[in-house]
Amino acid sequence: MAKTSEPVLVFNDGDFRVDPGICDNPTITFTFKSAAKMNAFFTGKMVMPKIKGIMKVGLFLKVFRLILSLKILMPNARPKDSEKKRLKVKMAFYMIISALSQYNKGGDPEMVRWTKKQPERIYQISVEEGIAAYLRVRAGRTKAGRGVYAKRRPFVRLNFNGVDGAFPVIMKDVGMIEAVKKGYLRIEGSPEYGGNLSDFMTRIQALVT
Repeated sequence: MAKTSEPVLVFNDGDFRVDPGICDNPTITFTFKSAAKMNAFFTGKMVMPKIKGIMKVGLFLKVFRLILSLKILMPNARPKDSEKKRLKVKMAFYMIISALSQYNKGGDPEMVRWTKKQPERIYQISVEEGIAAYLRVRAGRTKAGRGVYAKRRPFVRLNFNGVDGAFPVIMKDVGMIEAVKKGYLRIEGSPEYGGNLSDFMTRIQALVT
């Protein structure tokens, strides 16, 4: 289990979850002097945190390799292996959807105005190979989720024609409009709100890259 300033990674007999808050007695602790240094670490720069529990060598090495494997999300990471490419697409969409919800909760004025006037609506992203994530909006509140939302038909659905269609979009090789023209992406539902969602997704991509 590793502790940072907020999330806690919990491993328990093969199960894994991320809990908010600070653990009172973590097995391994990574402490960074600042958010900037933590971000630098995750981009592969030579920044070492203060580590408590490093003497548990076997566990430490496994957790350390796991953390470094997140570099697959770096903008310049272009996996050739089909499984790793699929993993990058899946992780990227999960991250973007979660970031959209946090963008609203963080108080971005345009996002707040956009969500505030809406009744309950589902914005679904789907990739034909079984990758899916959704954003639930209701009267200014947002919630990110994984998979296909089953209780309500999506108000807007962004449907990619597979990993090979989604990959150039998350890599910013093509924009949303071009992806539609090339047949990589089909937008179902409200054109206006679909365009709004695409614009906010583009902003999130710019922030994380």
